[in-house]
Amino acid sequence: MKYDDYLLKVLKDECPFCDIKKEYILEKWKHFTVILARAPYTKDHLLIVPNRHLVRLREIRPEEWWTLIPLIEKRTKKLEKIHSEVNLLLRDWVANWVLGKSVDHLHFHLIPDIPIYSATWWWNRRIYSDFQTVKKTAELKEKLKWK
Repeated sequence: MKYDDYLLKVLKDECPFCDIKKEYILEKWKHFTVILARAPYTKDHLLIVPNRHLVRLREIRPEEWWTLIPLIEKRTKKLEKIHSEVNLLLRDWVANWVLGKSVDHLHFHLIPDIPIYSATWWWNRRIYSDFQTVKKTAELKEKLKWK
């Protein structure tokens, strides 16, 4: 399914990050959850999502910052074991589609091996089915010896 079609169909009434299926979770911390992107820009593209619904970066509480930075560092190091580069991309504020922001829930992308300024991926993005998401999450856990 094309990502745009998924968004129009599913996101009308629900937030995909407020009730993440257990099978999709790579790692859950007190304030954040790490998942594989369902509509990845590239292979092994991860998302770090606040466990409570936030829209703006400025809504993060001090105690959440103290866990976010080590989590980003830990997962970036894991990805760098199998990828040459990992970019961090922040998505906050409301979805406006102008800059490719499509979900009204703050989240951070860890994107391996792709320049952030490369916008050509947006129009052809596809979303993983539930089955593919579960399978690819398990494969990544195994590949990275996730712990």
